[in-house]
Amino acid sequence: MTDAWARAADKKRLAIKELEKLIPHYKYSDAKSAAMTNDKFCRLLLEKLRISKDTLFGIINTCYEMHIDDGNGLKNLSKIRDELDIFLDEIKVIHLKWDDGIPQKWLEDILSHDLNLIRNSEDIAKNLNSLFKKIISSKKRDAAFWKKISGLDFAIEEQLDGMLRMFREREALLGLKALSFEKAYHAARKDIAEKI
Repeated sequence: MTDAWARAADKKRLAIKELEKLIPHYKYSDAKSAAMTNDKFCRLLLEKLRISKDTLFGIINTCYEMHIDDGNGLKNLSKIRDELDIFLDEIKVIHLKWDDGIPQKWLEDILSHDLNLIRNSEDIAKNLNSLFKKIISSKKRDAAFWKKISGLDFAIEEQLDGMLRMFREREALLGLKALSFEKAYHAARKDIAEKI
């Protein structure tokens, strides 16, 4: 176990405790444990986001079957579905390049990103379930209703964009070499923010 990991784990003890409930043996102490942790994390995130994708698919299909239209042909929901597909594909192809010289600060950032990504994936699932219930249970689907729904669409889309940005930052953290961390990380954050 590296000293940096031990210090990061001590400082982020509560986050690790929460993550270990979902990801047994969560740690980035060496190349082997980092690879195993990253693999388990990505599988868990994929699982949680696939649930959201299934819910979204159910919303879109139910709307079509019930002839429910927001006047836009459900373009906002379809856009969120497409963004979710892209995100799922990015998770599937992440490549871990581990350097045992990762500073404590970057390990703490990885821990924070992992925890926030899991929490946000759960929030997206809840928001989509709420959206589904509102669309199905509403008796009156007028312009005011769709305006309210489009606000929820936008919030979910913003949340998904934030997750994608965080995931890309996490990927950058996992792929950097210790000597060029700070410079490369800040350049990657700027580049990621510009693309999104």
